[in-house]
Amino acid sequence: MDARNCEGPLSRSSICLDTGQRWYEPTRKGDSTNFCSSFERHSPRASAGSGDIVPGHRAPWRVKAFTDNIVLCFPMLSGEDEAGTLPIAIDRLGSFQLYMTIDGFFIRGGVAVADVYFDEEIVFGPGLLEAYATESQRARDPRIVLADSCLQYIAESSSGSLLKDADGQLFVNYLNKIIWYDVYDEQEGRTPAPGVDFLTQHKRLVEAKLHEYAAEPAVWSKYHWVARYHNFFCKDCGPSLPLRYRVVDQDAAFEPQRIRKQEGSEK
Repeated sequence: MDARNCEGPLSRSSICLDTGQRWYEPTRKGDSTNFCSSFERHSPRASAGSGDIVPGHRAPWRVKAFTDNIVLCFPMLSGEDEAGTLPIAIDRLGSFQLYMTIDGFFIRGGVAVADVYFDEEIVFGPGLLEAYATESQRARDPRIVLADSCLQYIAESSSGSLLKDADGQLFVNYLNKIIWYDVYDEQEGRTPAPGVDFLTQHKRLVEAKLHEYAAEPAVWSKYHWVARYHNFFCKDCGPSLPLRYRVVDQDAAFEPQRIRKQEGSEK
């Protein structure tokens, strides 16, 4: 969640991220501890270091957790820097989502630009309400979706940081944060880029989840969305990325079968 001041009076022109896991698989022993540990390592607040949104502008991230939601907040800049605040926030949220996913936590969320009040005890305001509504009503799958209030700050070309889904929702393209330190064209005999390791981990995680929840449609469908997103990203990387990096979804390839009488049963 992002706000202009993030504390004190109701702040104007705020960017809010609300994340939730209501669709998520049943909680296992130790999941909560592992999630908190992963969040502390990878949250934008931790990765920002100095806390600057852009050089010279001190704007520490603020965090609040309640029930199964986490709210992230930082100030919108004013003047000439205002237009660039949301794209930078999206860039950092992409890194956050990528590393959380690699740790096994497929999160969904909503981002809004609106007023918010945020202090040490409470957080409220239109920004939080819109971010929550976007996360709970639009996100549906493990994706961070932008609310309507964000659209005026988004240029037609967002350098690959955003994608438009089949339902028209704009969401954070977190796989785009994989860093390709070298060309991954193995046909030329070059070593795969370090980023390929992340892509391989992501592929294996998704395949494992698809297999694990094949008998639970409500959860399986979420990971099937991730599989389609993963394969789109691989395809978008170009033909030089080998097919083996794509998710192989055996369960999705299943075809209906006729019901046959059990062997030895009476006709």
